[in-house]
Amino acid sequence: MGIWLTERGVRDLRAPEQGIEITYDAPDPKGKQGWTAGFGVRASAGGGKSFVLRYRSRRTRAERVYIIGTWPARSVEAARAEARDLKRGIEKGDDPQQAKQAARDAATVNDLCERFVTEYLPQKREATRRDYTNIIERNIKPALGRKAVAAVEHGDIEKLHREISKRGAPYAANRTIAVLSRLFTLAIRWRMRPDNPAKGIERNPETRRERYLDRDEFSRLTRAWPTIPTNRSPTSFGCAC
Repeated sequence: MGIWLTERGVRDLRAPEQGIEITYDAPDPKGKQGWTAGFGVRASAGGGKSFVLRYRSRRTRAERVYIIGTWPARSVEAARAEARDLKRGIEKGDDPQQAKQAARDAATVNDLCERFVTEYLPQKREATRRDYTNIIERNIKPALGRKAVAAVEHGDIEKLHREISKRGAPYAANRTIAVLSRLFTLAIRWRMRPDNPAKGIERNPETRRERYLDRDEFSRLTRAWPTIPTNRSPTSFGCAC
């Protein structure tokens, strides 16, 4: 199925009941612009839409589908222009899907951390961003940063957990594993590897501790008291850490 893809046309495409469905570009009915064979938009049952280019590798003759980008982050015209550039490269022997996979295979943990900090952490609270960044810089990058994402093994992470624990920081060791687990969960989503090597690491036991506000914290709380919901009492601000 093909239609001349426009912003409105992509917006109005209905999600399939299940799986994915690709609508390919067709010639401009007004004859004002050319079209790009194999360029299309892929709609998923979950509602997501992304631009793709279907092509045949000149080297292997295998048919591939390359994902250009998601809509509406990428406009129709920008995606169509990129598809045209890709087609010119393919005609010269390039294989964009193979090049993308090679880049993923070569990505290091440092690369993964940078993408994590740039794309994932901005959604989090300032304190969370600070804690995650500290763990990445102090523990993860020095130990695993130069290693390829695809090459990290369960034993590498287990060894890091053991080393941090031996330094007398059992809680920090556990937090490091938690951050690594999140990193590799995103690596799966970003198609950098198929599994999470941080899963199943035995954590150090943690003792539940009670912490209460110090004098300065209690003073700030008193000043802010008028803004605090009335169903909270001063004694409820002791917390388990």
